[in-house]
Amino acid sequence: MIGKSISYAHLFNGITLTSSADRRALFAGWAVAKYVLGLELEEQEISLLREVSAVGAYGHDDRGDGKRVLDAATFNLEEGLPEDQALEFAYRVAAAGKNTLRQIVVAYGEEEIPEEMAAGHREIFLRVLRAENKPVIYSNHGDTNYRHFHLAICTAD
Repeated sequence: MIGKSISYAHLFNGITLTSSADRRALFAGWAVAKYVLGLELEEQEISLLREVSAVGAYGHDDRGDGKRVLDAATFNLEEGLPEDQALEFAYRVAAAGKNTLRQIVVAYGEEEIPEEMAAGHREIFLRVLRAENKPVIYSNHGDTNYRHFHLAICTAD
């Protein structure tokens, strides 16, 4: 198992205006939430997320079966459509500040992991990061030969 924490703080290098930082945080939160939930991405959002797309792959092994998101869940967000929850997540990131957006990717390689064990791993990551009560978007991805899941987290409430 490999776990990687991705910070988006580098997106704010050189930004001095609060309004510009807020817009950038909103954009980044929106892009990450859409990616994790499997919603359609714009070209600019795709370039922001290039690093993320290769984390769980262990090299190029795209199955091309169209089942990128096998299942998804949100925690500490209002009920609603995935698009609405992604937007709420983005607004919460923007309101909380530029250093609050994190994405965790956990990949299992060739190990066969039961669903209950993967759910336990997700809970451990949230507990260790003290994110049990924070806005979180989770999805289990099936776009590679190797099982992996993503957590988009707004680390401030």
